[in-house]
Amino acid sequence: MTPYEVYQSDVIIKHQSKLISQLLEFHEGTDYRTENFYAYNIFTEVTSTEMYDLFCDVKAIIKKQLPSGRLWMQAWLNVHKQDECLDWHHHNFPWHGYISIDPKDTTTEFSHWSVENKVGNIYFGPGTRANEHRVVVNSPYDDYRITMGFDVQTTPTSGLNKFIPI
Repeated sequence: MTPYEVYQSDVIIKHQSKLISQLLEFHEGTDYRTENFYAYNIFTEVTSTEMYDLFCDVKAIIKKQLPSGRLWMQAWLNVHKQDECLDWHHHNFPWHGYISIDPKDTTTEFSHWSVENKVGNIYFGPGTRANEHRVVVNSPYDDYRITMGFDVQTTPTSGLNKFIPI
């Protein structure tokens, strides 16, 4: 049994072009980026039918994997040119996931496994330093790779974060 799961979201597959348009409009209209992920929650910044349905998908996945207890989630947008893809990093939260909107031909390489990124994939697995990961570009691309990252916390937090209850 793998310590993570990869799900397919019909919302992304059916509405990819709308989601790309909405997320790029947000990206171009704000200063919120991957590096200040802690300052916003993408699900409260981009409000549309498609984002609502995607939020419901993500929430259902998290609740399937973690069926009991109170949970909070922060989520952010990653929009990267080929030379901006993330190198090795980790998340200081017990659970981490990412959502492939337009992942290009990339693989997310973790310390102990790899995930081939495809449109509609929602990855969910353990966080923390033990699960460092990076993006590997398999084929060149000229425009943007678009994903969303999210962390799940099982205990209340305070301070600079945009965790929302789920």
